[in-house]
Amino acid sequence: MKPKSSNVTPIFLLVLVIALFFLREMTEKIVNTGYTI
Repeated sequence: MKPKSSNVTPIFLLVLVIALFFLREMTEKIVNTGYTI
């Protein structure tokens, strides 16, 4: 068990959640613009 892994895991999860949220908004914008066109 390495202390670094325990410190990196929460940061990785936070970044992953932010990335998923950003990707979701980007896909919604693309879908909205696609329907608009």
